Amino acid sequence: MKYFLLAISFLFVISSYSQEKRLIGKYVSNEIKNYISTNYPTVKKVKFYQEKQNDSIFIETEFNYGNDEISLKFFNNQLIEKETELEFVEIPELVGKNIINYLTSEYTKHKITECNLVEIPGKQNMYEIYIKGTKNNKSNYYEIYFDELGKIINTVEVEVKPIQTQY
Repeated sequence: MKYFLLAISFLFVISSYSQEKRLIGKYVSNEIKNYISTNYPTVKKVKFYQEKQNDSIFIETEFNYGNDEISLKFFNNQLIEKETELEFVEIPELVGKNIINYLTSEYTKHKITECNLVEIPGKQNMYEIYIKGTKNNKSNYYEIYFDELGKIINTVEVEVKPIQTQY
């Protein structure tokens, strides 16, 4: 339960401090590597990242398993979240209609840029939809969470900052 509450709190923080850096596999715990090799035995290439959100450190992995792009998030070597990338048409039809109805009612224009099925162990699944949308004549990026029926859970406005360059 503690890990679930921690995962949910980070999922819905609108303005949080977050940093991510790539890790070499030798810096990842054997527990995490064993979890992946046991549950995804055919995976050959895994990308590891260390993510710092506020004062907590997470390990995030990304890999392809069959036709799926999967991301796993660990806290203290415990799986707290699994995301599977989907095409919007893979979402059940009624759920997709509910999501489209919401987007149409809230945004004058919108374009879905990414969809994920989010699974948190022991809890109800949800859909994470990324859009570029226009609301009140302002265009921005949004991360929107829906339950398994397509009801809105939360919206996070994504702050896009330019990357500083040395040139």
